[in-house]
Amino acid sequence: MSISAYRAFAAIVEHKSFVDAAERLYLTPSAISHSVAKLEEAVGLTLFHRTRSGAVLTPDGELLLPSVLDVLKAEERLKQNVANIKGLYGKVGIGTFDSVCINHMPEIVRSFRALHSGIEIGVYQGGYGDILDWLYSGYTDLGFISRTVLRDDLDVTPLFEDAMVCLAGRDFRPANGECVTARDVKNRNIIYQSNGYDAEAEAILRRFGAGGPSRFSVASDQSNIALVESGLGICFMPRLVLERIPHNASVYPIKPAFSRSVVLATVKGRPLSGAAERMRAHIVEYFGKTDRSLR
Repeated sequence: MSISAYRAFAAIVEHKSFVDAAERLYLTPSAISHSVAKLEEAVGLTLFHRTRSGAVLTPDGELLLPSVLDVLKAEERLKQNVANIKGLYGKVGIGTFDSVCINHMPEIVRSFRALHSGIEIGVYQGGYGDILDWLYSGYTDLGFISRTVLRDDLDVTPLFEDAMVCLAGRDFRPANGECVTARDVKNRNIIYQSNGYDAEAEAILRRFGAGGPSRFSVASDQSNIALVESGLGICFMPRLVLERIPHNASVYPIKPAFSRSVVLATVKGRPLSGAAERMRAHIVEYFGKTDRSLR
């Protein structure tokens, strides 16, 4: 079994296509197919199902994937140990959710590249569940997550506080005229965001001991806001989400106050490559230069 075969395997998983993986590795599709065939022969397992829409891992392939990624990570660390003597290069993968990706990642990536032009950066956007899965599988090195979904087997560095607010239609007004309380939530439609984004909203409703009679579950911040603008319900979301999304809705603080604690996570016991460690330090410095908390 060769490193090139492992690279081919990982590239097909990432792109879900033999052809796209071949383009990524600057190989022919036949060369990629040959590498995978040799790997399957060596391990005695079928690793992919070929379909009209692409390539899908078999159950055996799913089980093998973490080990293959570990081998590739180890190879990367070896290269970077050598590169540390000559000048750093390498790769780092970062998992993040929408609002951090929109409001902070462009500047983080730009400023990091100015310092470390030889390091390749991959940014992957998803919900909290996606980010955790990417971390555990080794697909990413670092992950932005909320402390609400924190697990014991993660090391975290606190970054900033992001106040939760209530977004409501223009005809809505809290009973006290200033902030939303449990009284305002009872018997109201609550709009939820799917894909693992709504841990904080669920926590707020548990605290209020309330929940609306019906639920919408949408897949994006923009869809969430559009439903609220149409008067179909209210929603709870972090203030950072609203920083760059125009809207025609009312925003109210919540009482008692609730915030999302955003942290940078890594898997305990898994050493970071030199590139990932530099990115981790850069992100911490970026958020530490000024107080980026939203209250």
